[in-house]
Amino acid sequence: MKQTILAGLISGISLGMVGSVAAQTSSTTVQLYGLIDAFVVNEKTSAGSALKVDSGGMTTSFWGVKGSEDLGGGLKAVFVLEAFVSNDTGSAGRFPGDPYFARNSFLGLEAGWGKLTLGRNTTPYFVSTLLSNPFGDSFAFSPEILRTYAGRGYVIGDTGWSNSVAYSGNFGGVGVNAIYTLGDENPANSGAGKGFGLSANYFAGPLMVSGAYQSKKNSAAAPQKQDSFRLGASYDFGAAKLFGSYQTTKDRDGLVTAGLTNADHNGYQIGVAVPMGGGSLLASYGRTKSSGTGGSGTRGVFAVGYDYYLSKRTDLYAAFYSDSGDSSFPATSFQSKIERLGLGVRHRF
Repeated sequence: MKQTILAGLISGISLGMVGSVAAQTSSTTVQLYGLIDAFVVNEKTSAGSALKVDSGGMTTSFWGVKGSEDLGGGLKAVFVLEAFVSNDTGSAGRFPGDPYFARNSFLGLEAGWGKLTLGRNTTPYFVSTLLSNPFGDSFAFSPEILRTYAGRGYVIGDTGWSNSVAYSGNFGGVGVNAIYTLGDENPANSGAGKGFGLSANYFAGPLMVSGAYQSKKNSAAAPQKQDSFRLGASYDFGAAKLFGSYQTTKDRDGLVTAGLTNADHNGYQIGVAVPMGGGSLLASYGRTKSSGTGGSGTRGVFAVGYDYYLSKRTDLYAAFYSDSGDSSFPATSFQSKIERLGLGVRHRF
């Protein structure tokens, strides 16, 4: 894209950014891109129900700028700045206080040996999670995502880690990814928030296999530790694409999740995507059993939906999500039931 066109597109976003675009050379490329997702949803909980317009039904809305410069000899400098958007209100971020470029914010080098980046990086564990379920990275409807993250999940830490170093490379058809975060960078508590993660993703025709591990310390006065492991797979038969995953999470050093102390959370998810009438019928079920000091509990999470593509960039979707909860959990939020029925539209640019 020529510099004059790109500068015109983003001039309203940042004068400083425009200045950097104007300085680009023929060996530098810069791209503006993103995704907007809006939906109407009726949500029912034990406290009542509400009908609302929301953002990020199937994918969390975001916009981004990325670029690279050819340094010669097969080496490139690369950068990415990606910001989440709550387009139902026009505010930045997924929630109040969310870092502005919370999706990704990094600078690095890339060559035949792979890519090494510094800044805020998406974790390999999150990528593995979205690969092995039919609802992808939906924080409104995906059983796999919602039993892992988003307040009622069991894995601590965000989907992206700040103050991190990340590496990705491909070896014989296997994508290898690693991340290490220095955490809170607090001199008075050097262990707070530190963590590392690894994943390997294998793609061969209709088959995908992904495994991931991460170890994360909580941002507490005396950091508690959590270790998580998952294995996921999918296979496309043409008439249907099947998904499955297993996940185990172990809390230690007094860490509390779901109201349980030093808990073990073990569960699975199965799903299917069936091509139908210009779109895909989606279904997924996940179940997690938890036990620790303070009790135990079991949750079943189910979703069904239909995603219809109006074009390669725009689709309409309808989805229903049900989280049965379990009154055995000490934590009130994990006891309650949740149901969501939504209708939305998603556009990529």
